[in-house]
Amino acid sequence: MRKRAPPLSPIGARSDLKLLERDIKKAAWDAGKKEPKIMSVKVDACDRDSIESASKGEIEKEFGKLDILGNNAYVMIIYLPWLGEDCNHTHSGYLENFTPITESDPDEWWYTWTVNIRGPYLVTRSFLPLLLKGGDKQIVNLSSVGAHATRRGASAYQTSKIAILRFTEFIMSEYGEEGGSGVRGIPR
Repeated sequence: MRKRAPPLSPIGARSDLKLLERDIKKAAWDAGKKEPKIMSVKVDACDRDSIESASKGEIEKEFGKLDILGNNAYVMIIYLPWLGEDCNHTHSGYLENFTPITESDPDEWWYTWTVNIRGPYLVTRSFLPLLLKGGDKQIVNLSSVGAHATRRGASAYQTSKIAILRFTEFIMSEYGEEGGSGVRGIPR
Protein backbone atom coordinates (compact mmCIF):
# COMPACT_ATOMS: atom_id res chain seq x y z
CA MET A 1 0.00 0.00 0.00
CA ARG A 2 1.28 3.44 -0.92
CA LYS A 3 1.74 6.25 1.57
CA ARG A 4 -1.34 8.40 1.62
CA ALA A 5 -1.92 12.02 2.51
CA PRO A 6 -4.61 12.72 5.09
CA PRO A 7 -7.86 13.84 3.46
CA LEU A 8 -9.10 17.30 4.27
CA SER A 9 -12.71 18.10 4.95
CA PRO A 10 -14.62 20.93 3.30
CA ILE A 11 -14.14 22.95 6.48
CA GLY A 12 -10.64 23.61 5.25
CA ALA A 13 -11.17 21.73 2.02
CA ARG A 14 -8.51 20.68 -0.44
CA SER A 15 -7.22 24.15 -1.17
CA ASP A 16 -7.02 27.49 0.54
CA LEU A 17 -10.56 28.25 -0.70
CA LYS A 18 -9.75 31.78 -1.84
CA LEU A 19 -11.81 31.41 -5.04
CA LEU A 20 -14.76 29.90 -3.17
CA GLU A 21 -14.59 32.64 -0.56
CA ARG A 22 -14.62 35.25 -3.33
CA ASP A 23 -17.63 33.58 -4.99
CA ILE A 24 -19.56 33.39 -1.70
CA LYS A 25 -18.95 37.07 -1.00
CA LYS A 26 -19.97 38.00 -4.55
CA ALA A 27 -23.17 35.95 -4.26
CA ALA A 28 -24.04 37.78 -1.02
CA TRP A 29 -23.33 41.13 -2.68
CA ASP A 30 -25.43 40.21 -5.74
CA ALA A 31 -28.30 39.16 -3.45
CA GLY A 32 -28.09 42.43 -1.52
CA LYS A 33 -27.02 40.62 1.64
CA LYS A 34 -24.39 41.46 4.21
CA GLU A 35 -20.97 39.98 3.48
CA PRO A 36 -20.63 36.73 5.44
CA LYS A 37 -17.74 36.06 7.77
CA ILE A 38 -15.79 33.08 6.48
CA MET A 39 -13.26 31.03 8.40
CA SER A 40 -11.21 28.30 6.74
CA VAL A 41 -9.89 25.65 9.09
CA LYS A 42 -7.92 22.68 7.80
CA VAL A 43 -8.61 19.40 9.55
CA ASP A 44 -7.85 15.76 8.91
CA ALA A 45 -11.34 14.51 8.06
CA CYS A 46 -10.50 11.03 9.34
CA ASP A 47 -9.10 12.16 12.67
CA ARG A 48 -11.70 12.61 15.41
CA ASP A 49 -9.43 14.77 17.59
CA SER A 50 -8.63 17.11 14.69
CA ILE A 51 -12.31 17.57 13.86
CA GLU A 52 -13.46 17.99 17.45
CA SER A 53 -10.67 20.47 18.11
CA ALA A 54 -11.93 22.61 15.21
CA SER A 55 -15.62 22.38 16.07
CA LYS A 56 -15.28 22.86 19.82
CA GLY A 57 -12.37 25.26 19.48
CA GLU A 58 -11.94 27.93 16.86
CA ILE A 59 -15.31 27.66 15.16
CA GLU A 60 -17.51 27.46 18.25
CA LYS A 61 -15.59 30.31 19.89
CA GLU A 62 -15.76 32.50 16.80
CA PHE A 63 -19.33 31.81 15.67
CA GLY A 64 -21.18 29.80 18.34
CA LYS A 65 -23.29 28.25 15.58
CA LEU A 66 -23.27 27.11 11.96
CA ASP A 67 -25.83 27.58 9.22
CA ILE A 68 -24.49 25.20 6.59
CA LEU A 69 -22.14 22.22 6.74
CA GLY A 70 -20.70 20.65 3.61
CA ASN A 71 -19.07 17.23 3.39
CA ASN A 72 -17.08 16.48 0.26
CA ALA A 73 -14.27 14.25 1.52
CA TYR A 74 -13.43 11.51 -0.92
CA VAL A 75 -10.88 9.09 -2.11
CA MET A 76 -11.16 7.41 -5.47
CA ILE A 77 -8.89 4.72 -6.72
CA ILE A 78 -8.39 4.13 -10.43
CA TYR A 79 -6.33 1.69 -12.42
CA LEU A 80 -6.52 1.79 -16.18
CA PRO A 81 -5.13 -1.54 -17.37
CA TRP A 82 -4.94 -0.44 -20.99
CA LEU A 83 -2.53 2.30 -19.91
CA GLY A 84 -0.77 0.08 -17.41
CA GLU A 85 -0.51 2.84 -14.84
CA ASP A 86 -2.30 4.52 -11.99
CA CYS A 87 -4.13 7.72 -12.80
CA ASN A 88 -3.68 9.93 -9.80
CA HIS A 89 -6.38 12.53 -10.42
CA THR A 90 -7.45 13.51 -6.95
CA HIS A 91 -7.30 16.45 -4.64
CA SER A 92 -7.04 14.34 -1.50
CA GLY A 93 -3.63 13.06 -2.56
CA TYR A 94 -4.42 9.35 -2.55
CA LEU A 95 -5.81 6.92 -5.09
CA GLU A 96 -6.01 3.16 -4.93
CA ASN A 97 -6.44 0.86 -7.90
CA PHE A 98 -9.86 -0.27 -9.13
CA THR A 99 -9.41 -4.01 -8.76
CA PRO A 100 -11.83 -6.92 -8.34
CA ILE A 101 -12.60 -7.79 -4.72
CA THR A 102 -10.38 -10.87 -4.52
CA GLU A 103 -7.44 -8.91 -5.93
CA SER A 104 -7.97 -5.81 -3.80
CA ASP A 105 -5.81 -4.74 -0.89
CA PRO A 106 -8.07 -4.91 2.21
CA ASP A 107 -6.31 -1.91 3.80
CA GLU A 108 -6.80 0.25 0.71
CA TRP A 109 -10.40 -0.95 0.33
CA TRP A 110 -11.22 0.00 3.91
CA TYR A 111 -9.32 3.30 3.69
CA THR A 112 -11.76 4.33 0.96
CA TRP A 113 -14.60 3.81 3.43
CA THR A 114 -12.66 5.63 6.13
CA VAL A 115 -12.42 8.74 3.98
CA ASN A 116 -15.80 8.57 2.24
CA ILE A 117 -17.96 7.53 5.21
CA ARG A 118 -16.09 7.86 8.49
CA GLY A 119 -14.89 11.34 7.59
CA PRO A 120 -18.35 12.80 6.86
CA TYR A 121 -19.77 10.94 9.88
CA LEU A 122 -17.13 12.41 12.23
CA VAL A 123 -17.51 15.91 10.77
CA THR A 124 -21.32 15.73 10.97
CA ARG A 125 -21.29 14.28 14.49
CA SER A 126 -18.96 16.99 15.74
CA PHE A 127 -20.54 19.98 13.99
CA LEU A 128 -24.22 19.02 14.21
CA PRO A 129 -24.71 20.61 17.67
CA LEU A 130 -23.46 23.93 16.25
CA LEU A 131 -25.59 23.48 13.16
CA LEU A 132 -28.75 22.92 15.20
CA LYS A 133 -28.11 26.30 16.90
CA GLY A 134 -27.90 27.99 13.49
CA GLY A 135 -30.47 29.45 11.15
CA ASP A 136 -30.49 27.40 7.96
CA LYS A 137 -29.44 24.06 9.52
CA GLN A 138 -28.41 22.59 6.17
CA ILE A 139 -26.00 19.70 5.64
CA VAL A 140 -24.79 19.12 2.11
CA ASN A 141 -23.26 15.69 1.61
CA LEU A 142 -21.74 15.28 -1.82
CA SER A 143 -21.77 11.81 -3.25
CA SER A 144 -21.03 10.69 -6.79
CA VAL A 145 -22.75 9.35 -9.84
CA GLY A 146 -20.71 6.26 -8.92
CA ALA A 147 -23.27 5.59 -6.18
CA HIS A 148 -25.68 4.48 -8.89
CA ALA A 149 -23.29 2.43 -10.99
CA THR A 150 -21.55 -0.90 -10.78
CA ARG A 151 -18.10 -0.73 -12.32
CA ARG A 152 -15.75 -3.67 -12.15
CA GLY A 153 -13.17 -3.11 -9.44
CA ALA A 154 -14.93 -0.12 -7.87
CA SER A 155 -16.62 -1.90 -4.97
CA ALA A 156 -15.07 0.23 -2.23
CA TYR A 157 -15.65 3.57 -3.91
CA GLN A 158 -19.13 2.96 -5.25
CA THR A 159 -20.54 1.30 -2.13
CA SER A 160 -19.15 4.09 0.04
CA LYS A 161 -20.81 6.69 -2.19
CA ILE A 162 -24.22 5.06 -1.91
CA ALA A 163 -23.68 4.81 1.85
CA ILE A 164 -23.27 8.60 2.11
CA LEU A 165 -26.68 8.98 0.50
CA ARG A 166 -28.26 6.71 3.11
CA PHE A 167 -26.34 8.48 5.90
CA THR A 168 -27.94 11.74 4.74
CA GLU A 169 -31.37 10.13 4.98
CA PHE A 170 -30.62 9.21 8.59
CA ILE A 171 -29.65 12.80 9.38
CA MET A 172 -33.00 13.98 8.02
CA SER A 173 -34.85 11.25 9.93
CA GLU A 174 -33.11 11.87 13.25
CA TYR A 175 -32.84 15.68 13.20
CA GLY A 176 -35.58 16.86 10.84
CA GLU A 177 -37.91 17.72 13.72
CA GLU A 178 -35.20 20.00 15.14
CA GLY A 179 -35.01 21.83 11.83
CA GLY A 180 -32.01 19.92 10.51
CA SER A 181 -32.11 19.25 6.81
CA GLY A 182 -29.81 17.04 4.77
CA VAL A 183 -29.16 17.61 1.12
CA ARG A 184 -27.66 14.88 -1.02
CA GLY A 185 -25.60 16.16 -3.88
CA ILE A 186 -24.35 14.19 -6.84
CA PRO A 187 -21.89 16.12 -9.02
CA ARG A 188 -22.21 15.62 -12.75
